[in-house]
Amino acid sequence: MAIEKVIVFGATGMQGRQQPRELLKHGYKVRVVSRKLEQLDGPDFEGTEKMVADYDDPASIDAALQGVDAIFYQAQSMGDVDRCNRQTETVRKAAEKAGVQLIIVNSSMWAPDEPCGQYTFDGVLSMEESMRAGPIPVIVFRPTLFMSNLHGEWVKDNLRKGLYRYCHKPDLASDWICLEDVAQFMVAALKKPEVVGRKIGIGGPDRLTTLEVVDLVGKAMGKELRFEHVTPRQFGEEFWDLWGSKMGISHEAFVDGFDSFYTMNNEDPRKPFQADVKAALELFPEVKLTTMRDWAARQDWN
Repeated sequence: MAIEKVIVFGATGMQGRQQPRELLKHGYKVRVVSRKLEQLDGPDFEGTEKMVADYDDPASIDAALQGVDAIFYQAQSMGDVDRCNRQTETVRKAAEKAGVQLIIVNSSMWAPDEPCGQYTFDGVLSMEESMRAGPIPVIVFRPTLFMSNLHGEWVKDNLRKGLYRYCHKPDLASDWICLEDVAQFMVAALKKPEVVGRKIGIGGPDRLTTLEVVDLVGKAMGKELRFEHVTPRQFGEEFWDLWGSKMGISHEAFVDGFDSFYTMNNEDPRKPFQADVKAALELFPEVKLTTMRDWAARQDWN
């Protein structure tokens, strides 16, 4: 398997933005796509080939995959699982026609190996299996949760006021990972044919409780933060105003889904926010993980 050119789907989003730079650093040719070419302006995409493509336009996906050896694919929003699966199938079929050699999937979160009854997690599993249904080798990464979630305006606005307000339980222990490290794992996998077919859980180097995260972020900001726990349902109600009304589902379905998702993260014995990080690093010893302390220290919290 000789990989020279990699296409990054979702490069303009939070999760995919670090991947072109990491690929270029390792000498790969990189193509990035977006529905709007102007979204590919800026330093994050310097040195890349830019193309317009839309998941709902199969011809544009066919064109984008011409001459590509490998795909980096980010899970789409699970607000509409059927649409996500259609888009995934569009990419997979176009990849088969184009002769793509390898697909690497960032599932964006943990997923069960069998349906578990929770809409979002089962949607992720469905997306993974849709991509794995074809003949092209696939490697799946299942990250825990992203440090950059703490830098979203819905969290950072409260942090500026000295308040860490979240629906994670105070004692919930999680393996937060930064997106630069997700990119490291994905790039390293391009030279690891022995992990083809695997679904690999990845996380950061520290298992931290919510209160430990509050303390580390507060120190990085130079202030003491007060933690306020809100229920998953309360959090879902607030997120409806930010996101939910744009997702094409009902208010009740959105809030119910948010509630069940974070309740499962808080309570499920399978611990979706934890990964066997030691096992992942045995597969990818070249990956150097970033601690929450170091990540927080280099963020602009203003």
